[in-house]
Amino acid sequence: MEAPQQDDGGFDSMDTEALAREAKKRENDPNTYKRSGGRNEPVNCLEDIYKQWDELIPADEWDRYEAMTMFVVEWNPQTPRALEKCLIALRRQYKTLPKKSQLKFVYNVLVKRGTAPPQLAIDTLLVKKAGKSQSGVLVVTVVTSPYPHGQKFSCQWNCYYCPNEPDQPRSYLHDEPSVLRANRNRFDPVLQFCDRCVTLALNGHPVDKIELLVLGGTWASYPVSYQEEYVSSICSLDQEKLENETTLVKIIGITLETRPDCITPDELRRFRRYGCTRVQLGIQHTDEGILKKINRGCTTQDAKRAMKLLRDCGYKTDIHLMPNLPGSSVDLDRAMFDYVLHSPDLQADQWKIYPCEVTPWTVIKRW
Repeated sequence: MEAPQQDDGGFDSMDTEALAREAKKRENDPNTYKRSGGRNEPVNCLEDIYKQWDELIPADEWDRYEAMTMFVVEWNPQTPRALEKCLIALRRQYKTLPKKSQLKFVYNVLVKRGTAPPQLAIDTLLVKKAGKSQSGVLVVTVVTSPYPHGQKFSCQWNCYYCPNEPDQPRSYLHDEPSVLRANRNRFDPVLQFCDRCVTLALNGHPVDKIELLVLGGTWASYPVSYQEEYVSSICSLDQEKLENETTLVKIIGITLETRPDCITPDELRRFRRYGCTRVQLGIQHTDEGILKKINRGCTTQDAKRAMKLLRDCGYKTDIHLMPNLPGSSVDLDRAMFDYVLHSPDLQADQWKIYPCEVTPWTVIKRW
């Protein structure tokens, strides 16, 4: 008996090239590698940012939150463990568990009214991610546009490990927290800055001393007109530098990110005019063969020259080092760290070590 024919959905007749193209498309589809979520509604003005304060405590539930906060005040925890026990008891009694930011906000209001006594332990324990401000300085990150003044690129180089996602600044993916915030605020530096500061304040941090970190692409690839416009919108090059001396929220440092071969005397003069105090340099590796394999486009000699210029001009320096690059090995990476540790030419104020990761929108992902 002849076996019945099964419908294979026409698979044999499908275009294999079309399948390959579709697979390639899915490979770089942002929906396949989202790692974070959160508040992603577009921000149109400062009012959209500041309304977070109004939404923190629902008006019709204020009395309930006040009672829960007084519960914590009366418990008076002195350690993180004691606070944890207090919150467990609070949850049992009120059948809910408020956020630390909500308790902190209500606590501050009650202290200001004189309803609750100021208690240093509670004031400290209710801060979310307290390590962010323990040094006395808060780092606020803003991200530059992927299309500065209509320019179609934010970095003119093509390092093979560096993602180049459409509509995002080079080397950053859309779902990174700072990039999510930048997209939400349409890459406007003022909106990004205020958005982040409000979030930090909501979490209980004192927003008074700020170090501004400017990320996105390569700074030297942006038009000078865009650079000046971007920095001056946050910290005016002349007048607002004077105002910054007496304002309640002071920007005490500005960090810019660039490449070693982009450091020139003219570039450093511009940095000085922008108010830049720290420069991040992507050295990545000291082995010339590895730098060539990843199409880095600059050499260790460029890094040495850049470090000397920066030190001579009094800038603080952060260097980026990337072990596990294509063509590297444990021995080559160990040699790199030994060289950077002991060479007088590459001494920096800070290191950032991030092993190479194969991410979407990179050349090495296609290898």
